Amino acid sequence: MTFTHRLLSLVALAFVASLGASTANAQYANDNTTGISVRPFTVAQAMAGYSLSSYKIHNVGVNVKGINVTGTAMPDGSYIAYRFINITKVDISGIHRTPGGHVDFIRLASAGNKQKWPTTVKIQDAYLHDGDGIPLLVQDLWIDQLTLRNVRVERVTVGIQIGAAAAGKIDKVFIDGCPNQSIAILGRPGSIKTVYIKRSPGLKISDVLNQWGQARCKFVHLD
Repeated sequence: MTFTHRLLSLVALAFVASLGASTANAQYANDNTTGISVRPFTVAQAMAGYSLSSYKIHNVGVNVKGINVTGTAMPDGSYIAYRFINITKVDISGIHRTPGGHVDFIRLASAGNKQKWPTTVKIQDAYLHDGDGIPLLVQDLWIDQLTLRNVRVERVTVGIQIGAAAAGKIDKVFIDGCPNQSIAILGRPGSIKTVYIKRSPGLKISDVLNQWGQARCKFVHLD
Protein backbone atom coordinates (compact mmCIF):
# COMPACT_ATOMS: atom_id res chain seq x y z
CA MET A 1 0.00 0.00 0.00
CA THR A 2 1.38 3.40 -1.00
CA PHE A 3 1.61 6.36 1.36
CA THR A 4 -1.32 8.02 -0.45
CA HIS A 5 -3.47 4.93 -0.02
CA ARG A 6 -2.60 4.75 3.68
CA LEU A 7 -3.49 8.41 4.12
CA LEU A 8 -6.84 7.96 2.36
CA SER A 9 -7.61 4.93 4.53
CA LEU A 10 -6.86 6.84 7.71
CA VAL A 11 -9.06 9.73 6.57
CA ALA A 12 -11.89 7.30 5.80
CA LEU A 13 -11.60 5.63 9.21
CA ALA A 14 -11.63 9.00 10.96
CA PHE A 15 -14.74 10.01 9.02
CA VAL A 16 -16.55 6.80 9.96
CA ALA A 17 -15.56 7.25 13.62
CA SER A 18 -16.81 10.83 13.68
CA LEU A 19 -20.03 9.79 11.97
CA GLY A 20 -20.59 7.16 14.63
CA ALA A 21 -19.97 9.70 17.39
CA SER A 22 -22.35 12.17 15.77
CA THR A 23 -25.02 9.51 15.48
CA ALA A 24 -24.58 8.55 19.13
CA ASN A 25 -24.89 12.15 20.30
CA ALA A 26 -27.83 12.86 18.00
CA GLN A 27 -30.23 10.88 20.18
CA TYR A 28 -29.89 13.65 22.78
CA ALA A 29 -30.95 16.72 20.86
CA ASN A 30 -31.08 18.84 24.02
CA ASP A 31 -28.22 19.57 26.41
CA ASN A 32 -29.20 20.82 29.87
CA THR A 33 -27.04 21.89 32.83
CA THR A 34 -29.71 23.56 34.99
CA GLY A 35 -32.20 20.73 35.64
CA ILE A 36 -35.87 20.61 34.65
CA SER A 37 -38.76 21.27 37.04
CA VAL A 38 -42.37 21.30 35.81
CA ARG A 39 -45.92 21.15 37.14
CA PRO A 40 -49.39 21.88 35.71
CA PHE A 41 -51.02 25.14 36.74
CA THR A 42 -54.40 24.57 35.08
CA VAL A 43 -56.66 21.60 34.50
CA ALA A 44 -56.09 21.96 30.75
CA GLN A 45 -52.31 21.71 31.23
CA ALA A 46 -52.73 18.70 33.49
CA MET A 47 -54.99 16.84 31.06
CA ALA A 48 -52.60 17.56 28.18
CA GLY A 49 -49.91 15.57 30.01
CA TYR A 50 -46.16 16.03 30.00
CA SER A 51 -43.62 14.51 27.62
CA LEU A 52 -39.85 14.93 27.51
CA SER A 53 -37.48 13.21 25.09
CA SER A 54 -33.88 13.35 23.86
CA TYR A 55 -32.30 15.20 26.78
CA LYS A 56 -28.80 14.95 28.17
CA ILE A 57 -28.81 16.48 31.66
CA HIS A 58 -25.52 16.81 33.53
CA ASN A 59 -23.52 18.89 36.02
CA VAL A 60 -26.60 20.72 37.29
CA GLY A 61 -25.09 21.80 40.60
CA VAL A 62 -25.18 20.39 44.11
CA ASN A 63 -28.66 19.63 45.53
CA VAL A 64 -30.34 20.26 42.17
CA LYS A 65 -32.67 17.60 40.74
CA GLY A 66 -32.22 16.41 37.19
CA ILE A 67 -35.94 16.15 36.35
CA ASN A 68 -38.63 17.09 38.87
CA VAL A 69 -42.29 16.61 37.89
CA THR A 70 -44.91 17.43 40.53
CA GLY A 71 -48.57 18.36 40.89
CA THR A 72 -50.25 21.53 42.11
CA ALA A 73 -52.57 22.18 45.06
CA MET A 74 -55.82 23.89 44.06
CA PRO A 75 -57.83 26.41 46.13
CA ASP A 76 -60.53 23.81 46.87
CA GLY A 77 -57.99 21.52 48.53
CA SER A 78 -57.73 19.09 45.61
CA TYR A 79 -54.55 18.39 43.69
CA ILE A 80 -54.04 18.36 39.95
CA ALA A 81 -51.34 16.19 38.40
CA TYR A 82 -50.46 15.45 34.79
CA ARG A 83 -52.76 12.83 33.27
CA PHE A 84 -49.69 11.19 31.77
CA ILE A 85 -45.92 11.58 32.10
CA ASN A 86 -43.65 10.24 29.35
CA ILE A 87 -39.88 10.53 29.77
CA THR A 88 -37.86 8.87 27.02
CA LYS A 89 -34.27 8.90 25.75
CA VAL A 90 -32.59 10.70 28.64
CA ASP A 91 -29.01 10.56 29.90
CA ILE A 92 -28.69 12.09 33.37
CA SER A 93 -25.42 12.27 35.29
CA GLY A 94 -23.57 14.25 37.92
CA ILE A 95 -26.43 14.58 40.44
CA HIS A 96 -24.84 15.30 43.83
CA ARG A 97 -25.97 16.38 47.30
CA THR A 98 -24.51 17.78 50.46
CA PRO A 99 -24.40 15.38 53.47
CA GLY A 100 -27.96 14.78 54.66
CA GLY A 101 -29.47 16.48 51.65
CA HIS A 102 -32.09 14.98 49.35
CA VAL A 103 -31.77 15.08 45.58
CA ASP A 104 -32.90 12.87 42.70
CA PHE A 105 -31.94 12.21 39.10
CA ILE A 106 -35.68 11.90 38.33
CA ARG A 107 -38.43 12.67 40.84
CA LEU A 108 -42.15 12.25 40.18
CA ALA A 109 -44.29 13.43 43.10
CA SER A 110 -47.87 14.34 43.98
CA ALA A 111 -50.42 14.11 46.78
CA GLY A 112 -52.16 10.96 45.59
CA ASN A 113 -55.07 10.93 48.02
CA LYS A 114 -56.14 14.35 46.74
CA GLN A 115 -55.56 13.81 43.00
CA LYS A 116 -58.58 14.35 40.77
CA TRP A 117 -57.52 11.63 38.29
CA PRO A 118 -54.76 9.03 37.97
CA THR A 119 -51.46 9.52 36.16
CA THR A 120 -50.04 7.10 33.59
CA VAL A 121 -46.24 7.07 33.71
CA LYS A 122 -43.71 5.73 31.22
CA ILE A 123 -39.95 6.07 31.60
CA GLN A 124 -38.08 4.49 28.71
CA ASP A 125 -34.49 4.39 27.45
CA ALA A 126 -33.10 6.22 30.47
CA TYR A 127 -29.45 6.09 31.54
CA LEU A 128 -28.95 7.44 35.08
CA HIS A 129 -25.37 7.38 36.26
CA ASP A 130 -22.54 8.84 38.31
CA GLY A 131 -23.86 10.61 41.38
CA ASP A 132 -25.13 10.15 44.92
CA GLY A 133 -28.77 11.15 44.50
CA ILE A 134 -31.71 8.75 44.21
CA PRO A 135 -31.74 7.71 40.52
CA LEU A 136 -35.54 7.53 40.31
CA LEU A 137 -38.05 8.42 43.00
CA VAL A 138 -41.79 7.91 42.45
CA GLN A 139 -43.49 9.49 45.45
CA ASP A 140 -47.15 9.72 46.52
CA LEU A 141 -48.76 9.66 43.08
CA TRP A 142 -52.05 8.04 42.12
CA ILE A 143 -50.86 5.97 39.15
CA ASP A 144 -52.95 3.62 37.06
CA GLN A 145 -49.90 2.23 35.24
CA LEU A 146 -46.17 2.80 35.71
CA THR A 147 -43.82 1.44 33.03
CA LEU A 148 -40.04 1.32 33.36
CA ARG A 149 -38.53 0.08 30.10
CA ASN A 150 -34.80 -0.07 29.37
CA VAL A 151 -33.84 1.92 32.44
CA ARG A 152 -30.16 1.59 33.35
CA VAL A 153 -28.62 2.85 36.60
CA GLU A 154 -24.87 2.79 37.20
CA ARG A 155 -22.37 4.18 39.70
CA VAL A 156 -24.87 5.59 42.20
CA THR A 157 -25.18 5.00 45.95
CA VAL A 158 -28.83 3.86 46.15
CA GLY A 159 -31.40 2.20 43.89
CA ILE A 160 -34.74 3.11 42.34
CA GLN A 161 -37.56 3.80 44.81
CA ILE A 162 -41.24 3.35 43.92
CA GLY A 163 -43.33 4.68 46.77
CA ALA A 164 -46.94 5.05 47.82
CA ALA A 165 -46.36 4.95 51.55
CA ALA A 166 -47.58 8.25 52.96
CA ALA A 167 -50.10 8.80 50.14
CA GLY A 168 -51.08 7.65 46.69
CA LYS A 169 -51.53 4.25 45.06
CA ILE A 170 -50.30 2.34 42.02
CA ASP A 171 -52.45 -0.23 40.22
CA LYS A 172 -49.86 -1.75 37.88
CA VAL A 173 -46.08 -1.57 37.57
CA PHE A 174 -44.37 -2.96 34.44
CA ILE A 175 -40.60 -3.45 34.59
CA ASP A 176 -39.24 -4.43 31.19
CA GLY A 177 -35.62 -4.68 30.10
CA CYS A 178 -34.05 -3.51 33.37
CA PRO A 179 -31.48 -6.24 34.18
CA ASN A 180 -29.27 -6.08 37.27
CA GLN A 181 -31.07 -3.07 38.71
CA SER A 182 -32.11 -2.50 42.32
CA ILE A 183 -35.69 -1.41 43.05
CA ALA A 184 -37.35 -0.80 46.42
CA ILE A 185 -41.15 -0.91 46.64
CA LEU A 186 -42.30 1.32 49.50
CA GLY A 187 -45.99 1.35 50.34
CA ARG A 188 -48.68 0.87 52.92
CA PRO A 189 -50.84 -2.28 52.72
CA GLY A 190 -52.73 -2.47 49.42
CA SER A 191 -51.29 0.73 47.97
CA ILE A 192 -49.29 -0.98 45.20
CA LYS A 193 -51.14 -3.90 43.66
CA THR A 194 -49.23 -5.82 40.97
CA VAL A 195 -45.66 -5.65 39.66
CA TYR A 196 -44.99 -7.33 36.30
CA ILE A 197 -41.38 -8.19 35.43
CA LYS A 198 -40.01 -9.03 31.98
CA ARG A 199 -36.53 -9.31 30.39
CA SER A 200 -34.80 -8.28 33.62
CA PRO A 201 -32.38 -11.00 34.77
CA GLY A 202 -30.51 -10.16 37.95
CA LEU A 203 -33.15 -7.62 39.02
CA LYS A 204 -33.16 -7.06 42.79
CA ILE A 205 -36.64 -5.94 43.80
CA SER A 206 -38.24 -6.04 47.23
CA ASP A 207 -41.38 -4.96 49.04
CA VAL A 208 -39.66 -3.01 51.81
CA LEU A 209 -41.01 -2.84 55.35
CA ASN A 210 -41.44 0.81 56.35
CA GLN A 211 -43.23 2.83 59.02
CA TRP A 212 -46.57 2.35 57.20
CA GLY A 213 -46.08 -1.40 56.78
CA GLN A 214 -45.61 -3.09 53.38
CA ALA A 215 -47.39 -2.70 50.07
CA ARG A 216 -47.96 -6.48 49.90
CA CYS A 217 -47.92 -6.27 46.12
CA LYS A 218 -48.05 -9.30 43.85
CA PHE A 219 -44.97 -10.00 41.72
CA VAL A 220 -45.65 -11.60 38.32
CA HIS A 221 -42.79 -12.76 36.08
CA LEU A 222 -43.77 -12.68 32.40
CA ASP A 223 -40.83 -14.72 31.10
